[in-house]
Amino acid sequence: MTATFRPLEYEDVIAVNGEPFQESVRGIAVLEDGEPVMIGGVLHTKPLQAFSECIIDPKKYPVTVMKATRAFKKIIESYRGPVYAIASTKYPTSESYLKHTGFEYVETTRDGRLYQWVAR
Repeated sequence: MTATFRPLEYEDVIAVNGEPFQESVRGIAVLEDGEPVMIGGVLHTKPLQAFSECIIDPKKYPVTVMKATRAFKKIIESYRGPVYAIASTKYPTSESYLKHTGFEYVETTRDGRLYQWVAR
């Protein structure tokens, strides 16, 4: 895949997530042939919430995922307070991805395994 990256747009969220977010967001979109296939960023909730979603198998595109992760981390690093994420049950490697990205396990909640990015 020859991927391109751009700041996240409203249409990207709908194309990948199926519906828009209710909150404002800052993020990136990964495009393949001009169509969004991955999105990630921070939802401006209280507390801040990291998210990522894709409509392709990320294991098949490790270089693209690595580049997207770098851009994702830059966004998260721009926030001063903690940013939280819930490990996805859809992807078995989501917990190791969160740890690799810099998130630390906090606790298991009714929504799943909660991780926190602490501003450095």
